[in-house]
Amino acid sequence: MIKFFKTALGKTIVFLLCLISLGLSLISIVVGGFMVADSDINFYTHDLQTVKNTIIDNRLANYAYNVFASAVMNNDYYNPETSQLSFQISNTSGDIILKSEDFPDENLTYSTYDYFFQSNDDGYNYAEIVKDEDQYANYKVELSAKKDTIIDEQNQLISKIIGKLYQWRYSIFIFGFIWITTTVLSFVALMSLAGKNSSDDSIKIGYFSWIPFDLLTVVYALLATMAFFLIWDMIEYDFSLIALYPSAFLIILVLSGFLLLSMSLAVRVKTGVFLKNNILYYALDLVVRIIKWCWSIIVGIKNFFVTTINQIPIIYKTILIILAVSFAQLLVISNSLYSSEIVGWFLFEKAIIIPIIIYYVANIKKLSIATEKLAKGESKYQVDTKGMYGQLKQYGNNLNNLANGINMAVEERLKSERMKTELITNVSHDLKTPLTSIINYASLIGEQKCENQTIMEYSKVLVRQSERLKRLIEDLVEASKASTGNLEVNLTDCEASVFVTQASGEYEEKLKNNDLTLVVDLPEKELHILSDGRRMWRIFDNLMNNICKYSQKGTRVYLSLQQIGEDAVFIFKNTSSAQLNMSEEELMERFTRGDSSRNTEGNGLGLSIAKSMAKIQNGELKLMIDGDLFKAILSFPLVNNEIVQPKE
Repeated sequence: MIKFFKTALGKTIVFLLCLISLGLSLISIVVGGFMVADSDINFYTHDLQTVKNTIIDNRLANYAYNVFASAVMNNDYYNPETSQLSFQISNTSGDIILKSEDFPDENLTYSTYDYFFQSNDDGYNYAEIVKDEDQYANYKVELSAKKDTIIDEQNQLISKIIGKLYQWRYSIFIFGFIWITTTVLSFVALMSLAGKNSSDDSIKIGYFSWIPFDLLTVVYALLATMAFFLIWDMIEYDFSLIALYPSAFLIILVLSGFLLLSMSLAVRVKTGVFLKNNILYYALDLVVRIIKWCWSIIVGIKNFFVTTINQIPIIYKTILIILAVSFAQLLVISNSLYSSEIVGWFLFEKAIIIPIIIYYVANIKKLSIATEKLAKGESKYQVDTKGMYGQLKQYGNNLNNLANGINMAVEERLKSERMKTELITNVSHDLKTPLTSIINYASLIGEQKCENQTIMEYSKVLVRQSERLKRLIEDLVEASKASTGNLEVNLTDCEASVFVTQASGEYEEKLKNNDLTLVVDLPEKELHILSDGRRMWRIFDNLMNNICKYSQKGTRVYLSLQQIGEDAVFIFKNTSSAQLNMSEEELMERFTRGDSSRNTEGNGLGLSIAKSMAKIQNGELKLMIDGDLFKAILSFPLVNNEIVQPKE
């Protein structure tokens, strides 16, 4: 059933039901209000004949007032050819002011109305109908039927309509409630069905949706207003069945237009084009664009002048400012207290002050250049203090001393780094020989048959801890060399996905033992990078070891390769078993471990070594932490025609 109402026929049925119920609802409201609005014609407090007589008498009184107002108040001759009644207007003296040619001499008048009329000097006219005998009246209007008039037919029609309404005066509110309820339900259903296709629930934009909605609303309001006045004129001046038919047709058109406009609104709201598809929106958008365009021009002009001024050397800027200020001062002097003596002193003052200002500005420019050089790392730059005096020379000497201090600090730091590296290298070399002997002899002890199991356990612990110490020494040496760029790197063209495949194969069993599931994602095309296979595998080894040690058991681990811009990017993702209450920068530091309780093996050098090795291969390692989600992003530039040199 619902699918049927989505079709054109179904929508038409709902539309007609809504149109009919809406029309009947309006009739019920208008008629019900008419029955109780005026106390003189209240259908519930007066009998039928009284209501009929009052309504017909009111129509005649209105007609009489129109005749009187035209002839007396506005001094305009009322054309009897267009009137429905013949009439005669006279004053209190019995003089006839205006009379229809066919007004009968015999007494055939429908009714007589007395009026009080007064006009003051300001042109203000006042007139009212006299209903009380004690009130003063100065005009009388008499109405009579023409021989060929239809006034009797109109009164008979009105009498019949009033009779029917009087019979329905109680039931009309019940029917009105029913029709109003039907209108609301059918209107909601019509708005829900507006724009929907019969095959699915997609919304189809109507043919007139390209017309701005506010334009449609204004056009409808104008046409509806014109139709209202046309209907009023037809009923007011020619109340007959012939006039009711076109009036009913116009009312149907107005109500149909309202429903169609509402359906268009519903479709626009559903498709999200209601606000934008309006002339007002287009106008506001145009205004905003014009404002932005004007603002961009202003900003462009401002940037042009700022850029132009910034490109002018400071000395020339200073000279231009001095000349402008001097010219302004000279204008003031010439227009106020002009004398040759004042002008002479003015020129003498400028001849002394201008060279001093230029001298200071030129030396400040030298100092500014020196600070820029030092800020860029040119620590050997020296300020030429020749020709400087006083504070300027002192500032220049301070900058030179600062440069010397920076050079000394850099040399001390480099010396310290070299000594640290040499110390680590020498100590590790001196430790390797006895450590190798310890490992070998501990292994031999473990291989000997011995009845004392305690000795065998001690031998295994000794071998395991010696191996751990050996790895720590090797990591320290490798971290030191990597940070100082002393590692040998042989960059070759490598297919990036090979490292992912190798890592997934090498760590398949270890991940399985730690209850971790590896998910690999590789691109369809090959991505080539320049890297050292041995150093590259050390990076993957460190990152995969960290994943095995610190991942939450029973979770998935993701390893993917993708192209982002001009880089091949490896992404490692896992869920941490411990809370990561430290930043990415802290994790990158040496001897920092993700397990702050230090329950797992490791020395905290893995990420630092991986970052240094990525750097010497022109790559970059970044970390991202989002709650318990840990992500390592390893990126390398894709291969081009030129060999990329290692970063220093």
